[in-house]
Amino acid sequence: MQSQENFIYLLLVLFFVCGVMQEIWNFLLSKTKLKKLIIDIPNNRSSHTIPTARGGGAIFFLFASFSFIILAMQKLLPWHISLLLCISSCFISLVGFIDDIKGLTAKKRFLSQILCILLNSFIFYMFFSSIYFEYSIFVIIIFWFIFSLSLINFYNFADGINGYISFQFIASTISIIIFSYQSLQIKSNFILTFSIISIPTLGGIIFFLRRNIIKRNIFLGDTGSTFLGFFLSTIFLLSSFYIFNEQKTNNLINHLTPFYILMTWIFFSHIIFLDCATMILAKLITKIPINKAHKLHIYQIISRKKGFTHFKTTILFFSLQLMLNLIFSFIAKNVNIFNFFSLIFLYLTILTIFLTKYHIKSLKNQIESIS
Repeated sequence: MQSQENFIYLLLVLFFVCGVMQEIWNFLLSKTKLKKLIIDIPNNRSSHTIPTARGGGAIFFLFASFSFIILAMQKLLPWHISLLLCISSCFISLVGFIDDIKGLTAKKRFLSQILCILLNSFIFYMFFSSIYFEYSIFVIIIFWFIFSLSLINFYNFADGINGYISFQFIASTISIIIFSYQSLQIKSNFILTFSIISIPTLGGIIFFLRRNIIKRNIFLGDTGSTFLGFFLSTIFLLSSFYIFNEQKTNNLINHLTPFYILMTWIFFSHIIFLDCATMILAKLITKIPINKAHKLHIYQIISRKKGFTHFKTTILFFSLQLMLNLIFSFIAKNVNIFNFFSLIFLYLTILTIFLTKYHIKSLKNQIESIS
């Protein structure tokens, strides 16, 4: 383990190395013939009107892989878990990149995601259950499989305006790290682990946003959005393991623990998660095909309001997600765990009902305007 000064130096080097790598990739996408290979043509679901190069997030998996390898070298994560996460990150990004270049059917894309998440779920279960063999671990992994698969696709669905997905990822990552940190009594390894996990990818994202928001000449692409959904769900699972580990040591685990963990994951990403989930539910209720293109997500509607730009909308939802997450993190310190998660459950339930009704109304209005 390195000294504190060397550790900070390592993080700074990783941040800027990944940033420079991303800037080189930005240049290749926007200024070379590669741009013509993966151009995004606007369609009925798009919030942009000008053909733009996509695939800006194609090398994010490299930054995450640096993190996983360093974690293994520092003995903060087993080598087999780190290598699996590197392979999974590469696979998810590769599938997305192929989709960006020539397009994949929804079936092929979904099956490849299931294969990747299923493999990760199995390995995580084997690792966690080797430490604590009980039903809670099995239930948590089942929940993670469903949540991860959902979040990957929801991040892909919601990738519609400049910076939106990237800023939501940053808000959720910062929030879950703060929440987990304050929930732990022994914090040293947690700080080391999640600094190494988050800093390289954040470096790449920030340099990507310079081209995405300021110059507006590249998009994240399916490769970037699906990877960020996968990476965030992995961060959620690893942070939950630290909390589970400490609660198990203090005999605080009960039959509701897996549900508490699932609600934490949903809440800390709920602006995207519930917007997309309730839109799917609304389409099922109104009998509209789920894959039918539209521009009726909440952020898309707000971005079309007078006085709003893509950037203002992105910052609005980033601030909202971050503020709500920090408020609930503060509340968690001052109430018992049952009351805290009862409050989260009530909030998520009310918001789900409201968004479902809102999306149903929007879809019906769209049908009426067409007819």
